[in-house]
Amino acid sequence: MHVLASGTIAILDLTAPNLLFVDTTGTVLGRAGGKGSGPGEFPGSQGGMVQTFAGRGDSIYAVINRSDVAVFVPGRFVRAFKLTALPDGGFPMPVAVVGSSLVATRRLPQSPRAPGVYRDSVTLQRYALDGTLGEALDGVPNVETRQHPMGSYPAPFGKRLQVASKQDWMVTAFPEHFELAARNPDGKITMSIRLSKPDVPMTAAVVDGHKARLFDNFGGSPEERSAMEADLSLDQLPKTLPAYSAVKLDGMGRVWVREYIELDGMGPMNADMGKGPRWRPDVPARWYVFSNDGEFLGTVRLPLGFVVHDIGKDHIVGVVRDADDVEYVVGYPFRVAR
Repeated sequence: MHVLASGTIAILDLTAPNLLFVDTTGTVLGRAGGKGSGPGEFPGSQGGMVQTFAGRGDSIYAVINRSDVAVFVPGRFVRAFKLTALPDGGFPMPVAVVGSSLVATRRLPQSPRAPGVYRDSVTLQRYALDGTLGEALDGVPNVETRQHPMGSYPAPFGKRLQVASKQDWMVTAFPEHFELAARNPDGKITMSIRLSKPDVPMTAAVVDGHKARLFDNFGGSPEERSAMEADLSLDQLPKTLPAYSAVKLDGMGRVWVREYIELDGMGPMNADMGKGPRWRPDVPARWYVFSNDGEFLGTVRLPLGFVVHDIGKDHIVGVVRDADDVEYVVGYPFRVAR
């Protein structure tokens, strides 16, 4: 879900499949797309990975399976292009559209790892908005990963690369400390945004709360549960919790950073999609807000259970779930005091 420059809200519906465009009252302004494999069409909920990014103006870029890109404006398809493959034949992971570029993360070669928690890195790779491969930018930390004899997976409570973009603004961040990198339309770092906050240590109480959620109605075998509990011993986890868990840019380039809560330890996919009372947050989310020149403006506490998808110039859109776990799109207006 995206708030475009005009305030129009674009919603990707893979059950249709199409892009739905509405105004802030929920009035439908138009649809675009449809099921299929041609330009401007979507594969459906089982047909592959679809990512959407808001571009300049009211444009939406839909990336299908990392390589095929369709460009839309409210109510219609505009054009399509294909990203150029990397020299190894693969495609990086798109993470942003900023200015006249699409930015993706390109994994770096990894050496064999001993068991335990480690941090891998990626290179930010630019593409022109016709699919032409551009320059490689700087390398950034990607995700804290747990190496296991049977393979690797994101570590519980692990820190993850955060990327946000809007129009000509972009931010990348790795939440080891409360620090973020603001970037220009070319993807180059222009300044650092920092807030003085102490690191929060991992504790047994945090792990116990995580286990209570994880093993609620657990359907695996006793052996699987035992292995998972072993991986959740304190000496197998990161020493500190992430400094924050989400980053957004609003329609004026302000940076919104959400504080980390216990539920985030389940991982972004589980925390947003898990069903039942144990998967709902216990406290309202608090966001720290910075101006586009890095000045700390204050904090905003949003309603309990409201999951932010995007932020415009003066309103926030996201989803809430009712007691039956049915999702509803909700918007809230806001104003900046100065």
